[in-house]
Order: sequence, then C-alpha cells, then structure tokens
Amino acid sequence: MKSNKKKDFFDFFIDHLDAINLENTRLAYPVRPIVIFCGGEKRENYPTVTYEAISTRTFASLRECLISLYNQYIQKYLLFIPEQLKNWQDGNVFKDLLEFEVAFSHLSTVIVIITETPGSLVELGIFSADKLNKDKLLIIANSQFSQTPSFINKGVFDYIRSSNEQAVKFFPINSYKENIHGAENPILIDHEIAQEVFEETNSFIEEKLKIKSCKFDIKNKTHFFSFLAETIHMYRVVSTKEIYEAVEYLNVHLLEDVFNKQDVKQFFMLMRELDFLKLKTIGSNRFYHLDDDIGSIGRVRFSYKENKKHDKNRIMSEIKEYYEETCETDKASKTKLRIINEVYGDNTTTDNFF
Repeated sequence: MKSNKKKDFFDFFIDHLDAINLENTRLAYPVRPIVIFCGGEKRENYPTVTYEAISTRTFASLRECLISLYNQYIQKYLLFIPEQLKNWQDGNVFKDLLEFEVAFSHLSTVIVIITETPGSLVELGIFSADKLNKDKLLIIANSQFSQTPSFINKGVFDYIRSSNEQAVKFFPINSYKENIHGAENPILIDHEIAQEVFEETNSFIEEKLKIKSCKFDIKNKTHFFSFLAETIHMYRVVSTKEIYEAVEYLNVHLLEDVFNKQDVKQFFMLMRELDFLKLKTIGSNRFYHLDDDIGSIGRVRFSYKENKKHDKNRIMSEIKEYYEETCETDKASKTKLRIINEVYGDNTTTDNFF
C-alpha cells in the first residue's frame, strides 16, 4: 500500500473534518419533515376520515381527529406521537419519557401541541423551555382562555409568540374537558372547527417548509444528529466505537467538550426507533448503515476551505477502495465490504440512496 493511503476510518474522518469550513456550511431542511403531535389520546390504527364524515364519528381527542385528517389528505409529512414509540426504555439511554421526547423533538421540524389534557400542558412546558424547539412550536388552545391572565397565557404563550406571532392559535374547542377518559368515552367534534384547525395547522407547517436551509451550527443538537447521519452515510457502514471516536475528535477539533457518549447513544436509539438506522450483526461484530430513505433527516451541505479540494463522492470511493485493499488482512474491512455490497451493490454515490 502506498504511504499516502489512509490507514483506517479515523484518518478519513480527520482529513474530512479538518477540510470543512464550518462557518459556510449549511443545513438543508428535510424533504419529508417530522411533525410531532402532542395532545389527547390517540387510538392505534384509527381509520382516516374525510371532512364530511367527521360529524358521523366520535374521537378520543381533537389530536386523533387531526391525525386522521392528515392521513386522509396529506401524506408528505412523517407524523409521530411520542408516547407510541415504545422502546425508549431499552439500554438505559433515557432516564424517563420526557427526556426521550425532548431528544426526539430535536429531529423534528414542527411540534404541534393541542392543550386538551394535563399531559399536553406538561409537554408544552418541557418543549417551550428547550431553546432548540422554541421556533418549532405550534400551540392549539381554547379561545375561552385567550384573554385569561394566567401563567400559561401571559408567560409561556407570550414567550412563544415573541418568535412568531402565528405560533399560538385559539379555537372554540372544548375537548380539553370532554375527553378526560379518551378512548373510553369518545367525543363528537364539530366538523367545521376541525377543518379550520386542520387547515391552519397545515398552513403553519407549509410556511415552515418555505425555508429550505439555515446556517449550520455543530453545537446545535439537531444539526449534530444530521452531522452524524452524514458521517455514517460517507462510510456507509460503521461501528459504534468508530462513531464514539469520531465524536471525541470532534470535541478536540472544537476545543471544547460539546458532545459525549450519551449524546451518541441517544442518536443511535432514536435513529433505530425511527427505522432510519439498520443493524447488521456478523459473528460478534455489530455494524450500522442508513436506511435507503431518510428524507426526514436534514442534510449537511459541507463547505470546504479554499486550500482543501474535497469531493464527497470521491471520498466515498476512496473509502470503499480502502476496504477492498485491506479486506484480506483486516476483518472489519472485509465485513464492511460484504455489507456494502449486500445493501448498496454498485450504488455508491452521494445522493442516489440518501
């Protein structure tokens, strides 16, 4: 092997990171954004519903009604209800459901909170206190309380409105007091109000999607998760140990301990829970690769320093060549090459499978 060839995963990562101009790098927003819905109870497998059929159905909550409408009319978002993601307790990665919900929210584009249950009010407090989520929030509240001088109205709502006047919307809804028992005692919902809330919610999301990118900030956890996804994409197949080492070097590069192993564990847990990250176990070795459709994760558009000539496709080709050259002597390279050929075949360019 020539002396200028890389020796391992880390050499490629160091060269790439050192070549990046972080000041000019941008984060492109997802093509299929994650929208989190918080509110009243949502029954599993509840059918879609048309505007006309709303008055003939009963619902566990306004949230259930809205999600049914989205599933009927708009499928371009990835809708999630945090409490239906069941595996957050595995591996002691999150200490409780709220910590999981906050970490999960960092992957989202919009967080809709319908203040119709005590639980949704807790989520309102948790998400609004996280500065990374302040600009993602859309609050649906009862118009009966729009002028009430309460802590929530004058405190939390005014704080959210300070970034976006359209982020708090009031409607004449009363599901907050009718659906205490949720699925056990489903309620009727006025179809005109439901349609108005649905259209206003969708308008808010569409307005968010008009913004295509933003300045990349590696210290922002949302951007950090996208950075890790780009790193896995570049190498196609990685071990957890390699990602841990990469993050350690990232901290050295930034001259401060911004992220730690727990952040990486949360990333792996969330990506696997969303089925964006696939596990391959061969023998006792565990390797990960991205799913071929993760359009719900933002893309990092790297900018490079003037004296550094970098091309991501070329780097990816060099990495595969490295695996091919070392597969006879290095078991990890042999395994990675096997997984690459199995998962991707000849499809190794940057944008064809990301």
